[in-house]
Amino acid sequence: MPVISCTGVGDIKEIIEDFKNGYVLESLDEHELNEFVNKMLKVSFFPRDDVRMSSKNYFDMNLAVNKYDDIYRGI
Repeated sequence: MPVISCTGVGDIKEIIEDFKNGYVLESLDEHELNEFVNKMLKVSFFPRDDVRMSSKNYFDMNLAVNKYDDIYRGI
């Protein structure tokens, strides 16, 4: 599932590429949301392989646990 987020959430702008593996809104105001909906109506899908690869690289629970474990072992 593609990630839909707003700026200011961690490193989301470095992870999400608009209409490739998700979309990052600049704000949650009515104008921004309307623009996003209109863009979605034109695009209508996100490339499944890109979304899947992004999910595995950035949001996999095992990967996150291993990274945190490495950090704590290094302290």
